[in-house]
Amino acid sequence: MQPTNGKHEIFSFAKETDKTADYAANNIENGYYKILLPLSVGSITELKIKGAVISDYSYTDAEKTLKIAVSEISNLATGEGDMSIKTPVKDYGAKIVVADCVITTAAELKAVLPYAEQNSLNKLFVLGNDISGIGDYTNAATGGWFNGTLDGRGYAIFDMNITEKSLFTNVSPYAVIKNLAVLNVTGASAVIAQTFYGTIKDVYVQGALTGAPSALVAVSGAGYENGKLIENVLINVTATGAWVNDGVFRFVAGAAAKCNAT
Repeated sequence: MQPTNGKHEIFSFAKETDKTADYAANNIENGYYKILLPLSVGSITELKIKGAVISDYSYTDAEKTLKIAVSEISNLATGEGDMSIKTPVKDYGAKIVVADCVITTAAELKAVLPYAEQNSLNKLFVLGNDISGIGDYTNAATGGWFNGTLDGRGYAIFDMNITEKSLFTNVSPYAVIKNLAVLNVTGASAVIAQTFYGTIKDVYVQGALTGAPSALVAVSGAGYENGKLIENVLINVTATGAWVNDGVFRFVAGAAAKCNAT
């Protein structure tokens, strides 16, 4: 199932309080993204996003609200970049992520990830918030490999019961899975992938598995590329039943990787 709303975007604007406010695709009004700016901003003389000058925008000083046309951002390349706001007094910088899809609900997770496994080359999928209420999950992808990036952005997937396959079935050497927590996961399968050749970093998995085959998190195929990373991965899983006790990750003969995992 292809994501119904096409490309989405996420903004992260560093406010003067040093806190970060996240502005996701649902923060749209009449075709414009709404961004709340710091109180010290009085007017804007120039706005750039990912190096492109933005012309279709408006700023309301009374509400400190910047509105940027969705059409201006949808044409920008997928990935992370900078947003710069020039004012007569001070310049402001922020990080912006342009994503192909922002996943915010359990229904979207179940629909988008199987689609991503077949149509994901150079695409960026991100979580827009914590996602709970998933229940039984099986990746319904009918073939192909996940070739994109799944960035959890520090959010968590809660209470998922993997009934068959894994979060992904096949993860290619081009794929990256990062900044993600999978909490209170149950089931009888590896959590992240069945066949794994990609990069995984800053991932935490916690739960209880029964009869999980071969591995708790990912099974990598032979010929795993040197230089691909398994970095800062922490697993806190209780496993019972007929699983093969060969560690958190299973590497078949000939596999090689840079690994920093517990």
